Amino acid sequence: MQQHQGDFLRYRERVYELADQPLEAYFKLIGARPDFQTNADGNSVYSATWTIDDGWLFLTDIDGFWRDGNPLAVADLFPFAGSKVFAAWWTGLLRGFRSDASLLTRASASRSPDILVHVECGRISASSMVHRSSRREGAMPTMVRPNPVVVHERSGRGALLNV
Repeated sequence: MQQHQGDFLRYRERVYELADQPLEAYFKLIGARPDFQTNADGNSVYSATWTIDDGWLFLTDIDGFWRDGNPLAVADLFPFAGSKVFAAWWTGLLRGFRSDASLLTRASASRSPDILVHVECGRISASSMVHRSSRREGAMPTMVRPNPVVVHERSGRGALLNV
């Protein structure tokens, strides 16, 4: 299985693979794109990690390389920020998929996101989560055999039912 090439969201003790990249909106806003290493298609290859803390969206980590091969760090992009950067530039919808069921699998092309987070200027305005079982994608569900139950009627006769 391929590794997810994109951003991650840490929220409520879970990790989600994001279909969106909020840093791209920041680069568009400032009118400049850093000189990141690119893949064969010419696209920048980096992975940012985001977290939601008290209703605010923060950039907490970035993984990737500059074109010259040096590793990226949040402090390189935001030198005056602390350990996390408030994403005030981001307004939009974050669509996340649980990391234990990768969005790179064939079945996920038609799969709905596990989490939707509406963000306005870095502030979470609404979110919704889908709760799925944590079993691996593609695994067959376990068949549960019904237990026979005896139901007694007032007449004293019983009936055998499967429930």
